[in-house]
Amino acid sequence: MRVRIETSKLENFKIGLDEALSRTAYGVPVSSPVEVIVESETDAFNFVRRSSAKDLVLDTEYKEWVWDVRPKHSGTYRINVRIVSTIRLDGIEVPFDAFADGKPVHVNWDLKYFLTSAAESKSPEWFSALVVGIWMLIWMGIAGLVRRGWKRLSRPTDRSGSRADP
Repeated sequence: MRVRIETSKLENFKIGLDEALSRTAYGVPVSSPVEVIVESETDAFNFVRRSSAKDLVLDTEYKEWVWDVRPKHSGTYRINVRIVSTIRLDGIEVPFDAFADGKPVHVNWDLKYFLTSAAESKSPEWFSALVVGIWMLIWMGIAGLVRRGWKRLSRPTDRSGSRADP
């Protein structure tokens, strides 16, 4: 998911954006630095930030905020975007929502997609612990099999060449 902000009309602003999916707002008052917050009403998504939370928006270039969005459940859920600027009142900086929008999104949750996407990104701590735990179990199983095989091979043999049972 991407959010772009420009303060003046730029030629390259729409390059790489799917206009069928894009939302546009004009005349949004922003002051630097700008913070963009993405959330869902029902905690239906995992949002992994791929850019800094706050950034300066200049007249000569647009700024872009990027997230990987992963559904936690199947269904239709709303994703909300808030653009937060700061104003100065009586010498005190006060944050305010310069822009807020939401869009319902229909998603299907898929275990294979969830596991592969969690593994390739900044995965949650539980996922990392799960992977380490599974690897430890696999290596313990291999070590047990090797130890068992080693014991069988190292048993003494009797005169006939067969291994004696202890």
